[in-house]
Amino acid sequence: MRPTAFLAALGLVTLHATAAPAQTTDPASKPAPAANPASPANPAEPKGQAPDSSVRTIAKPAPAPQTEKKVQAVVAEPSSVFAGEPVTLRWYFTGTKVTVAGGRFGKGVVVTGRTLLVDHPATTTRYTFNVDFVGEKTNETTGKAEMKPLHATYSVVAEVMPPLHAVFDTYRDPYGWQIACLKGWKHDPVSFPDPANNALVYFQQEDDSIERVAVSVLPAEQMTAAELMGKAQRSLTNNYEQLEVLSDQDTTFAGVPAVLSVFTGNDISHPGMRTQSVLLAFVKNGRAYVVSGRTSASQFKARQPLLLRMVRSFALPGSASTTASRQASR
Repeated sequence: MRPTAFLAALGLVTLHATAAPAQTTDPASKPAPAANPASPANPAEPKGQAPDSSVRTIAKPAPAPQTEKKVQAVVAEPSSVFAGEPVTLRWYFTGTKVTVAGGRFGKGVVVTGRTLLVDHPATTTRYTFNVDFVGEKTNETTGKAEMKPLHATYSVVAEVMPPLHAVFDTYRDPYGWQIACLKGWKHDPVSFPDPANNALVYFQQEDDSIERVAVSVLPAEQMTAAELMGKAQRSLTNNYEQLEVLSDQDTTFAGVPAVLSVFTGNDISHPGMRTQSVLLAFVKNGRAYVVSGRTSASQFKARQPLLLRMVRSFALPGSASTTASRQASR
């Protein structure tokens, strides 16, 4: 498939049925990196509290450099959900006794020996881990390191996005998928053969809007979410300048592995305009799905919860995300 055709299928360029392809870009992102090793068993070590991965700049024409991603002591995946959606808690430490409090775990449940739990929070929830362990501590009198009982506390927040009444309309595609977008936005489908397996639909206030959502469907036999992101990333430099991947997260969507990414870049089709995008990519039942939300970089922080809500409202028939789509449209 030619690069322009692949970009169009991912919603990265705008195609007009009556004209040659225009080089107008839309959200996409990078492949998910390989999982990093867990933090050391001693939770007092600062390595367990390392910051998120650094910003990566993608040079043209070379592929994006892979910067090592540091692992936090505890993470919530995904970190933002709709009420009742699953949140997976993962932690990278051990101890003689580990307890977690918050959400369905109340004031505290012993989880020693485990590294993963799932909750379905109804409201924004902080999960707190209390860890007892044995580690080295310097004796203030002798100055020597001694093995002593120690304690550490870690926490992570899962954000539950509040309902936004009378803000969304739900678009239901003839081939079964649906998504909730802002009232007043129009849907602009691009004509492709076999629209059940090759589809691209933009949702925007006007043609070629800076702020918009795009849904792409592609055939994807034996393709993984990471491979899908890889193809998108290798095409991005054709349509963005000064491209930077700001974050990425391996997650689950519609019951399958997915990648959620954020990137920023200068859109070649809008000179002087720097955009920022959130992108969700996953593969299910032989089809690749890429759902993206974009706005200007200067407005992204304020608009990110709204973009995430629209992107995550995407639903397939009978999938768990259908609930999110219904909630978003209420």
